[in-house]
Amino acid sequence: MVLQLVNDSSSECRQAVADCLMALFRNVGVEKIHLLYDYMVRWIGGGDGDECAQSLQLKRTSAQLFGIFIDARSDYLKNKSSSSGSDATNDLITLLHGVLNTEAALATA
Repeated sequence: MVLQLVNDSSSECRQAVADCLMALFRNVGVEKIHLLYDYMVRWIGGGDGDECAQSLQLKRTSAQLFGIFIDARSDYLKNKSSSSGSDATNDLITLLHGVLNTEAALATA
C-alpha cells in the first residue's frame, strides 16, 4: 500500500490508500503500532548518512506516512512522550527538518 500511496498516478487512488492506511493505524493493536512507528522512524532517518535520491524518496514516503499516522493516532505520540520521558512530537519535527535539509542540499548540489 505504501508504494501505491507515493507512486500511483491517480490522486483518487492515492487518497483511497491514505484512507485505508488511516483505518489500519486506528485499528491495529499497540504492538503493531510500535512496529509500524519504528519502521517509519528508520525510513525517515535514511541510510546512515546516505543522501542519494533513493534515500530522499524513502524519507519523503515516511513523512507522508507520519502525517497519516498523526491524524490517526495522535494518542500514541502523547503516550509515547509520557512513557519515554522525551517529547515524541519534537523528535518527529527534528526528523522532518532533516528531510527538508536533505532536499535543500540536493537542490543546490
